[in-house]
Amino acid sequence: DRSLHAPLLTEEWCMPKEASAVVLLAQFWGSEFYHWMVECLPRASLLPLDLLQDPSVLFLVPAPIPAFASHSLSLLGVLPHRLVPLDRSTVE
Repeated sequence: DRSLHAPLLTEEWCMPKEASAVVLLAQFWGSEFYHWMVECLPRASLLPLDLLQDPSVLFLVPAPIPAFASHSLSLLGVLPHRLVPLDRSTVE
């Protein structure tokens, strides 16, 4: 249902066809270390291990992708090629 995405995304965004699911970790202040560690990263840590390891699951992260974000996700088994940068102006 497209209405579920309307309040969140200000621009049209389509999930890549090769992705089975997308995990939203981006938020307006997500490129700041504190907000990443306290608000964004805990969402990923709560996911089941099979989703974290599934190469078809992509992760929407703040753009440009901060080094601490890609490093912390790699510790959870999420490799950099699975990160999709989402511009701050796209997220409300």
